[in-house]
Parts: sequence; C-alpha cells; structure tokens
Amino acid sequence: MLPKAILFDMDDTIILSGGISDEIWDEISRHFVSKYNLFEYHVFTNELLRLRKWFWSDKKRHKAGRQDMLLARRDLIKMTIESLGGKDHGYADEMAKLFVKRHMESMKMFDKAEDTLVELGKSGVKLALVTNGGVVEQRGKIEKFQLEKYFDTILVEGETGFGKPEPEVYLMALERLGVKAEETWMVGDNLEWDVEGPQKLGIYGIWNDYRNTGLPEDSKVIPDRIVRSIGELLD
Repeated sequence: MLPKAILFDMDDTIILSGGISDEIWDEISRHFVSKYNLFEYHVFTNELLRLRKWFWSDKKRHKAGRQDMLLARRDLIKMTIESLGGKDHGYADEMAKLFVKRHMESMKMFDKAEDTLVELGKSGVKLALVTNGGVVEQRGKIEKFQLEKYFDTILVEGETGFGKPEPEVYLMALERLGVKAEETWMVGDNLEWDVEGPQKLGIYGIWNDYRNTGLPEDSKVIPDRIVRSIGELLD
C-alpha cells in the first residue's frame, strides 16, 4: 500500500544529474587540453579527479561548495592547473561555465519518472521535493523539468538554510504536508541523506540504486527498501 506522503530527492532520483558528471568532466577536459595544449590529457584528468575526490569528501567543504557549484567547479579547475605548475589565465572560469552549460543540456528525467509522479498524485499521495544545493542551480533544474506541478511543497537547501541530513528539513516537509513520520516514505540515491537521516525520525527510507550496484558491503545504513527507479514504487 502507498503511504500518505512521499518525500523525494531530485538529483539522480527524478533526474539524471550527478550520474553524468564524469562524462561531462571528460568532455570539458578534452576540449580544454585540445584548445590550449597546456597539459597531457591523462595528467590533467587524473589530477582533477584526485582534487574532486578530496574536495567533496569533507562534509563542511561539500555543504559550502554545493551552494555555488559554479564557484566550486571554478576553484577545482584552478587548483588543478596550479597543482600541475600552470597559471590560470581565465581557463578555470571558461571551463566551469562550459561545464554548467553542458551539464544542464545533458540532464534528463529518468524513464517513467514523470508518469510515476502523476500517478502518485492521482492516488492522493502528498508529495514533497527535498533537495540539497544552491538556489540558482536547483531552481534551474526544477524549472527546466517543470517539477513544481507535481509537488505539494518544494524545499531547496539554499532557500531553507538547512538541508539533508539535518532533521529540520524532514520535519519541515512533514509539517508542510500535514503528515506524521510513520505515514511517510523518503526516496533518494544518497544513503546518508535519503535513508539514514529520515529513518532516525521514523520515516520509511527507500534507497534508489539507479546504478544497480547493490548495497555496499560495508554500509552501516540499511534501507527499508531498495528500488532501481521510482517507477517501482507503484509495483
């Protein structure tokens, strides 16, 4: 049976976003190396990957960086260039802006995502979109895919001042929908943000394993349910 309400993550749950980042980084890096001939392709991409992993591995840097992804990407590219002994003559800004453009162009809604949201609405399930990130980027995605029409409320971290896995964001969603935790599901691809955080409040946590990799062997988070797409929620 369906619950009274479902809280949905956006990126890599409703729309394919982070899942295409590596592909876009590769495209932009090849363009940069070819255009300016400053570094060997593999040298540049390996260092960029190393710094990306380092940057996003820290929770404080992650929270600050996702509020302005253009700036974060620009800083990462600048650090990569300087780490390899080069000087940034506007390359980082050019590459970061090109990344944003290509990323937005390449994003798409997952198959059956739209149909699923429509059917859930018809079934009387209250829906909330709960997404981390800055206002400009996240609202840009919401507008691109016209997501507002599917949801009773939308909570963007950059607007509320807090985000997943802070309990305040789930509690705000429950309050806006007028439901209790035990009447609610949360669905998303991030085990900490979309499963563990909600579970602590009594919300049913569903992990969207869209890559179909299976739960990591060392995972301390155990989802109440695992799906490979939100279409399975109607099964």
